[in-house]
Amino acid sequence: MRRVSPRSPSKKAEPVKVTRTAKAAKPSAKPTKINSASKKVAKSKRTAQPHSKKNRFSQAVLDANAGKAFVHWEQCFSDLQDFKKVHGHCLVPKRFKENQTLAYWVQRNRR
Repeated sequence: MRRVSPRSPSKKAEPVKVTRTAKAAKPSAKPTKINSASKKVAKSKRTAQPHSKKNRFSQAVLDANAGKAFVHWEQCFSDLQDFKKVHGHCLVPKRFKENQTLAYWVQRNRR
């Protein structure tokens, strides 16, 4: 068993000095050399997958959704203009009972 001697009262512990070291720089990624034949094979493999994220929705579906979003935005904007004519400001409260859709739309667009 080890015995630990108590510190003498005359000796005070010196504070430990902490030094910070600079963070090591991240190694730069070196580009790998790929010949053109392997690029063509890799590209054909990507396009052959029917369930890839890019091919999940056709362009027509994306255009239709964009059109709906644009119509909704235009409708909410005209509702906001009507609100401003009545109230004199565009500060629609979060819980506006007359038009809750407008309240949510304004809240989302404030972000």
